[in-house]
Amino acid sequence: MRQLKRSVLETIVVRDGLTIEEIDLFEAVDSWATKECERQGLAADGASKRRVLGETLVKALRFPTMKQKDFASVVLDSKILTPDEIVTIVKCLNSVLTSPAGFPETRRTGFKVNTQRCCTYDNFSTTSFSRSSFINSCTCILNFSVDKDIRLHGVCLFGRENLSHSIDLAIKDTNKRQVMVSKRGRFSSSSLRCKAGPYNGFEVMFDRGIALVKNTLYCIQAEVTGLVTRRPYGRAVDHVHCSGVAFAFNDQEQFPELLFTL
Repeated sequence: MRQLKRSVLETIVVRDGLTIEEIDLFEAVDSWATKECERQGLAADGASKRRVLGETLVKALRFPTMKQKDFASVVLDSKILTPDEIVTIVKCLNSVLTSPAGFPETRRTGFKVNTQRCCTYDNFSTTSFSRSSFINSCTCILNFSVDKDIRLHGVCLFGRENLSHSIDLAIKDTNKRQVMVSKRGRFSSSSLRCKAGPYNGFEVMFDRGIALVKNTLYCIQAEVTGLVTRRPYGRAVDHVHCSGVAFAFNDQEQFPELLFTL
């Protein structure tokens, strides 16, 4: 990458379909900028590196999708970002940002997050639900906490096979009484499978992982429009261990799985 022209490097960095960790891409860009400063006889400080890179290229880097540890240990030392940008991105990484970060906040479509799936049921009902068992809308609520810091990437909800549902979902930090993320959209149900077995439902994925802090109570609330069953889908659990994380649940009926990373 060091031999590339800046215009070619920019063309690569702005691509949405790159299959690379954002921190690895940044390290390559920073290395190119350092060598380019040396070639031009400039001191390879943050201001010079940013100048040779150009604002379009810098603003195409997806700092809000990085791990906080990587951002702190690698990006900060490069001195490429301004103090205001650093504050904004740190807030974004901690899910307390109330306005856009100024950098893309979604992962590149070519990179797939290897999420863990936490099943909130130990079995599903084998009873067939008739149409009279369903209602047209409902409010679904899940209160939960974890014993380790995680990033929540999405949730699953029950649905009726091959039907679509309109969702207005929010995740709240109940201690701070603030909405951490909201998501609206229309989702189609299909056959899914988790540890408890197969079920009909759909995934609601967030644009970026939401940082959840251990021993904090969170509430997921979803307004669902579409056919939703009146009856329980099986036996939900109060506690479960998944990939070394202990989850504690209450008021749980409609959310069969949580998708997360450590």
